[in-house]
Amino acid sequence: ALDKTQQAFQFPKDIFRGYEPVHILVAEDEEIEHCPHGGAALNTWKDAQSSSPIKCYVAGTTKDPMCQDEGDMTRCTLGLDHECDGSPCNGPLRPGVAYKVMLRGIVDTMPASFMTRGSPGTTRAPGTAVPPGTTRGPSGASALSGSISAVGAITFAVLFLKP
Repeated sequence: ALDKTQQAFQFPKDIFRGYEPVHILVAEDEEIEHCPHGGAALNTWKDAQSSSPIKCYVAGTTKDPMCQDEGDMTRCTLGLDHECDGSPCNGPLRPGVAYKVMLRGIVDTMPASFMTRGSPGTTRAPGTAVPPGTTRGPSGASALSGSISAVGAITFAVLFLKP
């Protein structure tokens, strides 16, 4: 069972085939739109927690122990580490805060960057769950924008699962 500082989300495990590494970026609600691109430095978890709203930070990658394959889905749990100074860090989430997550897969040979926007998830708030076995991602996106970057990336926001 997850505690009030943890949250899980899932996505189809083959959606990032050919993209490595796939970074898990976390920020408070609309701050996810301001995650740096093109190799720019991201906040550490500790620095992000000291700001309001919480700025974008790297929680880890989809290959870290926080993520497990379950059938044709990958399920990741945010907030498993108690506290850490460096990056990446999967430190605890702030209860009651609306978070968004971006998965950013990198490919050196693809010169476009795409992002789809989904709805935010809130820790321990009703009505924001994604039922097990379902997903929100590119097919459930409400908007799509493209831009050119030196390193290609596919990014999308996912909704949190409730325990």
